[in-house]
Amino acid sequence: MTFIELSLLFLTIFILFRLSSRSPKTYPGTTPYLRPWLPYIGSIGYALAPQEWMAKMHEKMGDVFTTTILGQYVTFVKGHKNVMRWAGATNKELDIGEAYKKLAGNLIGRDVFEIGASRTMYEAIAPSRLDSIQPALYAFTCKFVSSKLPSSTEWSSPTDITPLLVEGTLQLAAWALCGRHLAETHGAELAENFRVLENDLSVLGLLLNFPTPAVKRRDQAKKRAFEIIQAEFKERIRAIREGEEVDDDFMSVVLGETVDDELLSSGNDDDIVKAVRKNILIVYGIIWGAHTNTASSASATFCDLLSSPSHISTILSQRGNSDDFIFTEQTHLLRCLTETFRRHSTGTLVRLASEPFPISESGELVAPPGFVLVSPEPYSLSPSTYPDPASFNPDRYAPSVFPHALDAVQSPSVSANAGLLAAWGLGKHACPGRFLAYRMVGNLVLAILAGWEVEMVGEPPKWKGLGTGGIDRAEGPVMVRWRKRIN
Repeated sequence: MTFIELSLLFLTIFILFRLSSRSPKTYPGTTPYLRPWLPYIGSIGYALAPQEWMAKMHEKMGDVFTTTILGQYVTFVKGHKNVMRWAGATNKELDIGEAYKKLAGNLIGRDVFEIGASRTMYEAIAPSRLDSIQPALYAFTCKFVSSKLPSSTEWSSPTDITPLLVEGTLQLAAWALCGRHLAETHGAELAENFRVLENDLSVLGLLLNFPTPAVKRRDQAKKRAFEIIQAEFKERIRAIREGEEVDDDFMSVVLGETVDDELLSSGNDDDIVKAVRKNILIVYGIIWGAHTNTASSASATFCDLLSSPSHISTILSQRGNSDDFIFTEQTHLLRCLTETFRRHSTGTLVRLASEPFPISESGELVAPPGFVLVSPEPYSLSPSTYPDPASFNPDRYAPSVFPHALDAVQSPSVSANAGLLAAWGLGKHACPGRFLAYRMVGNLVLAILAGWEVEMVGEPPKWKGLGTGGIDRAEGPVMVRWRKRIN
């Protein structure tokens, strides 16, 4: 490298550093600014160990501070009053849709977030609809599990349960939204593509869009996942046209509400697909959202239950011998799920400030445009709310001892003022998919435990939190052995 080339390189690095690490001084009174060591990219510590880095920086900078990651301002927030201010903000003040469009747009496509929430989306995951499909969903779950697990009554060799749960949660999400045909024919392939898409869910990983091999793999997986779902819509259109009997599922409802009879019976396939593209994106987005944290939730649930097997007996006793059970009456199962979500939730959602927003009690402002991320402080691990918070104790949610209201899935309130359980976000924009998540994990747990005895082999894995809201990820395999139950 010549002297001139070397000089230009250093000049470029210096300019990038000044641009990317400039303090957000557009408005007076902004939050304390942490200047990153690396130009544009930000802190190496955040990239390597986000939770540990956040804890260390809060100790250094205070409860609220801002830094730069890949050229974007990111404000980290902790402290109950500050978080409640974040939770109570309107969507105009702190926009969740715009935040995830910028964050996950590179991951699954910006157009998924541009369609916004719709009646169709809420209908797809409404508790009333989930109740109506529960018997068929559980039957499908049992069929899937039976196809994967050994039928022998002898103990199996040790195996990692994680791949089964990853594919299982995806198959259940696909079945609930697209019907049994897609789940049975392309469920495994779809699961693999969504697994590639969620390879790195830190702010850095989500924003990174350089043409690296990992990013190229994500782009290919994104394209293929969308193609699979779009092809299923085309297949359903063909079946309806040819007079075949089709399931009265969510996909049929979407076609019936979106496409008039004349276009459906004689129109061009591409015209019909164009008409329902918004709903294809909704289905694609919900499946991604449903799968992203649910598989890890299922793994964490099994780790907790197998470490406290007495709860398994209670779950099976409450279920009884019939497959025709009412899901919301499985209160001990649901309390076990809530307890796992409490112990393993990293934090809440990410929002975007497009105008100056007073985030702290002293009135410090988030400078726009900037992400506002609630740091994974021990909300759900606060001893003032949950005695002995590190222990797995589903009985803590019994109405006789738990001082707060529980919803239909035995989960504490997600209102802005409660601050009891960060797994689903807080306030006005809590995740609407939590009822679907409980349904997927719960059905998998019941189908496996009702048909097989399962034991943990060795020590359970350690868990690592994400740099954004979500469920902890296991740092190693969840090794188990199983054998068919003798009824």
